[in-house]
Amino acid sequence: MQRLLDCHQTVVYADCHKTETQFLVPGGLEEMKTVSRRFLMGAGAVSALIPVLAGAPALASQLVSVAHRDSGGPDRPVATPAMERSLSRAADRVADADADLTRIAQHARSARGEVIDIAGTVTGPDGRTPVANATVEILQACALGDPSGLGAATGPTDPHFQYYARLRTDRSGRFLFRTVRPGVIGARAPFVQLEITAGGRTLLTQMFFEGEGRNAADPVLQSIGDGRSRQRAVARAVSGTGPGEPAMFYHHIVLDTI
Repeated sequence: MQRLLDCHQTVVYADCHKTETQFLVPGGLEEMKTVSRRFLMGAGAVSALIPVLAGAPALASQLVSVAHRDSGGPDRPVATPAMERSLSRAADRVADADADLTRIAQHARSARGEVIDIAGTVTGPDGRTPVANATVEILQACALGDPSGLGAATGPTDPHFQYYARLRTDRSGRFLFRTVRPGVIGARAPFVQLEITAGGRTLLTQMFFEGEGRNAADPVLQSIGDGRSRQRAVARAVSGTGPGEPAMFYHHIVLDTI
């Protein structure tokens, strides 16, 4: 595989089956040394992540800024709050569970809605020690507001949306997935339900989106009394993506024990 370009840690390979961008983050910052974007074409399916961004240098700077803002300063950061289960999946309806929720294997069409990328890190209680090989399960509504893929009363289903994904963090505690901005379910703000399993323990939580006006009235988010804990549940918007590229969010999950 011939390397064609290496600029600002961006590498594009000749066969176009893999592109990777590494965004370098200063040492000691949540041990998040790189955020890798990969696009691997499987046999008849998109098997993992995301194409390289045209605006890599600008995005790298933004990721550093967001990580600094999210680090919580020199004190021990607050843990990601546990929340109630709002969504349940029908296991027999999961046709795919990879990191690209916008496409399902053997489907010619993509999911409806605004495509977004979510990069995350799972760390221990100190906010710095990465939790490798943790299982991250993702469940959310489609852009139309259906949370199950079964045509619930809250909105029509999207047969081309995956609804569910199951990932593992890498050795630096990182994960990355592509999805669509969730639709509104009743009085709720758009959210993604996450289950993180590591060391025999599971954290059930929900992730909200920075800048979303409905956050202020969401009954689950606002039930978290501590303001810092509430903010821990909100993924940070990252600017600097290239023209035509999806919006990106960064989410730091801090476990209370490992």
